[in-house]
Amino acid sequence: MTDRKSTRYRPLGTWDEMRQVCWGWVTDESGNRVVAGSAYNRYVLRPISLCITRLFVRCHVAADVASLMMICAGLVGVVCSVPHAVWATVVAAIGFVSFDLLDAVDGELARWQGTSSTRGFYLDKLSHLLVEHPSLAVPALHLYALTGEALYLGLGTTTAFASLLAMAARETMMRINAETRCRQWENGRRPGGDSREPQSVFVRVCLWARQNSLLAFPVAKSRLVHLAAIMAIAASYAGWTTGLIGLAWFYGAYCTLRTLIELPYFYFVKVVPAQHDRQPKRSRWFI
Repeated sequence: MTDRKSTRYRPLGTWDEMRQVCWGWVTDESGNRVVAGSAYNRYVLRPISLCITRLFVRCHVAADVASLMMICAGLVGVVCSVPHAVWATVVAAIGFVSFDLLDAVDGELARWQGTSSTRGFYLDKLSHLLVEHPSLAVPALHLYALTGEALYLGLGTTTAFASLLAMAARETMMRINAETRCRQWENGRRPGGDSREPQSVFVRVCLWARQNSLLAFPVAKSRLVHLAAIMAIAASYAGWTTGLIGLAWFYGAYCTLRTLIELPYFYFVKVVPAQHDRQPKRSRWFI
């Protein structure tokens, strides 16, 4: 087990040493070793994030502290992107960029310091929960601040709720499957795989839509959501609100439709089919 006290104060290494340890590496089709992720990750994000990582190593900043800073930066970006004010939009843009950079920095720090843990992974997941889902409602909420129309307030609330509902259904499915497989191991049975094969046309369509990566692309990367929102908000200062209106309705329709697809997909396909034996227990409460 890694000793946090001894690894947190690991001295600063050379640029090449830190690249080899901090960055994730994969092998491409030609057999060459390249940095994992997109071209943006390789040529823009990682070189900048490594500079911040080196600064944090000098200052003995822990990876979990960087994750907390990422949460704060993302929340500042979400909150400041709602008012129709130039200074707020500038602060929001800085917050979103910082969120994206710190999302890479905390992982690099954890790998360099040897402090990767499930608690750090929990903080990383928490940051995406608190920032990414509300970010989808930003265009609608900004329109509400700009026009005062309650329609956009309802649209923003629906967008955030639908996105959070899909996430909650996904986490519930994963928890049920984990508990079921643990119970099967305890009873000496081999854990089952995914659920029954989809039989109705509706479920087959849900399965196709859920497994089509192109349908998830518009909201799969938070940086794309943040960039689109900031650009649409900036255009609204010039009187062009069509982009903001289009984003608001697109995110609302997308999140609602995807949630309606994922709920039956999880039920028919992903939940492990097994008998559920819940042990009765005495309640401590009177009611």
